Amino acid sequence: MDELKPAELREYLNLTETQLKELDRESIRALMEVRLEYVKEHSEDPDANINSTSWRYLLGPHRWAGYSKPEYIWQPVSDIPKYNIVPLIIGSLKVTLVALLFSVPLALGAAVYVPSWRAPGFARLPSP
Repeated sequence: MDELKPAELREYLNLTETQLKELDRESIRALMEVRLEYVKEHSEDPDANINSTSWRYLLGPHRWAGYSKPEYIWQPVSDIPKYNIVPLIIGSLKVTLVALLFSVPLALGAAVYVPSWRAPGFARLPSP
């Protein structure tokens, strides 16, 4: 508030010169806070008014501002949060596949090697 010139402050708050002169410092500060809240709620970004937690946006692709085609996006920490469950499911499947690529050969190798340790008396038992 102190950095703004009176003309800039008047323009920012959409006040006339006489209205600005009638207000005290605390009233101007309160108007600035209201103006900031209004700007946050009524952003120029068309995605700002979208409730991205509705089922339509959680399950299907959406063409977000700045993207050329509909995308599945999980971006909870941006200025405008974008939520979609599909990237989470795909990520979980990728991690599962990588884990299987390591664990299956290791388990099969262990299954083949461990029977060689058994005692001779257990040789008659069927092995896998």
